[in-house]
Amino acid sequence: MSSCRGLRRITGVVAAISFGGLAFAEEPKAARVSVTASAAVSIGAGRPADLIAATIKATQPEGVLLVVATIQLEYSGTPTHKTVELSIHRDAAPLDAPYTVRVGTAARAVSEIPVTLHAWDTPGEGAHRYVVQARSSDPGVRATARRLTVIEFRSN
Repeated sequence: MSSCRGLRRITGVVAAISFGGLAFAEEPKAARVSVTASAAVSIGAGRPADLIAATIKATQPEGVLLVVATIQLEYSGTPTHKTVELSIHRDAAPLDAPYTVRVGTAARAVSEIPVTLHAWDTPGEGAHRYVVQARSSDPGVRATARRLTVIEFRSN
């Protein structure tokens, strides 16, 4: 083994990370799921809209999951200066506080804003469903989920 900035290189490991003082490694057989989508969803101020979802079967009782989502926000019209809250949920529970994006300008032009979200999770062994949700301060915002990827890392 050799070390590089606190990470250890382990034979047969696809990736290794250090998180919260602990070392984790993704093995070639570790659970991984990646879902793509392309349909735009109109989002408003009411109930959050589900943009994309993925289910993974975690194999490690003490493993860590990295959840990464890529979203494209598009707005047009008035009122300007809308905000959009994006959040990642596991089994209906939020993983973190919502991420707030300000969209819109006084020019009223159509604009597209790419956003990438990520979260670390320690759900334990078993099947878990991850969902990216969005809510806007006003109508006129559409969101397209490009990809949702969940990767399992095992504790060393």
